[in-house]
Amino acid sequence: MTETVLDLILKSARPLPEVSGQKSSPTAEREAEDQPERQPPVKVTREPFAKVELSWLTTYRSVLGRVYSARSRLWHYLLIKTRHGQRQTRVTNDDAAELGLTKQSKMRELRCLEKAGLIATHMNGNRAPLVSVLLPNTNDVTKAIPPNRNDVDFEQE
Repeated sequence: MTETVLDLILKSARPLPEVSGQKSSPTAEREAEDQPERQPPVKVTREPFAKVELSWLTTYRSVLGRVYSARSRLWHYLLIKTRHGQRQTRVTNDDAAELGLTKQSKMRELRCLEKAGLIATHMNGNRAPLVSVLLPNTNDVTKAIPPNRNDVDFEQE
């Protein structure tokens, strides 16, 4: 008997898996054994956040000074400069002037942030303080931060 080209193609083709979900070929069974079972994807829940650029704190300080208090501007500045607590930074008087703070207000706000447990400062004589950011473990940071005189909407307990 002579075989046609179509018959040769059909003989050499691999069988298709069954629709019911069971694999019929031995190679398909080996492939299934080699691959681990897939776990359902883990849903990652993230807290909402706001992105604050450094230029907003320095360039637009006259406008944002009404929105962000001096302590908030300094806290955001420290978060940016320390890369969210990954490294330490010195806060000079020039840095404070960029944020619209005097050297006295810089030290006052650093002491308040340190008292709240958000930063650790290291003073070395007359040099600028070396600041480390300590990220809080709790979600409610506002209770730890002492209020400014200018904060109107802060709830005191």
